Amino acid sequence: MRLKSVTLSFAMLIAILLTMPFVAAASPAQQACGPSVTHVVARGQNMFRIALAYGTTVAAIAQANQIANPNVIYAGQTLIIPCPGNAGAPPAAPPTPIPTPIPNPYEINGLFVVSPPVIANPAALVQGSIVPLTADCRRLRATSPTDGFALGQNTFYWDPAPGATGYRINVYNHDLFNGRLVASFNVGPFFTNFSANLGEGYIGPGMRFSWEVQALVSDQPVCTAPRVYLYRSTTPS
Repeated sequence: MRLKSVTLSFAMLIAILLTMPFVAAASPAQQACGPSVTHVVARGQNMFRIALAYGTTVAAIAQANQIANPNVIYAGQTLIIPCPGNAGAPPAAPPTPIPTPIPNPYEINGLFVVSPPVIANPAALVQGSIVPLTADCRRLRATSPTDGFALGQNTFYWDPAPGATGYRINVYNHDLFNGRLVASFNVGPFFTNFSANLGEGYIGPGMRFSWEVQALVSDQPVCTAPRVYLYRSTTPS
């Protein structure tokens, strides 16, 4: 009888010892979580065990650290350990920059420029950026045609602006398109004339047109000569 009692007690002790590790594993000592708490991942750890140790959730840790796949973490990685419900919103998108408006044109002798045409280290504000203004805008002038367009090939002439890196000729239709830009031609800095076809198939129907020449610096217009208004012939050139 005594032997049975000892055997039974020993069996109970063995059962208690065998269940202790599982009880400990099921109830680990939780550490404090919070927005300023971090954890360095050790070899063999996974997100579930880390969340369990800090009393938080896998979803909260993944959101706070912008981890798309919670199953993929690596040893040495530092994780923010927020409490459940305090993972925080995802980082806000940077504010949209407010574009700097182009200043009102500055007029000198009929020329419209975005900065007074002073030659000593001038600069223009173009689309929010400072662009060196090296062209002498005071000389830019449209010279021909001034009495009408031919229905077909036409040649534009202008007085150049020294220092410009190119020129742009703009043609506008005032008859059927309410002054809309219908053609634009860019040429290099050494051109003072340019030929283009202004037939109906190129700039549309109508008789009333206008054109202007612009001086360019780094492909940006820095000054525009006064616009020339004229009629287009109804017969081919």
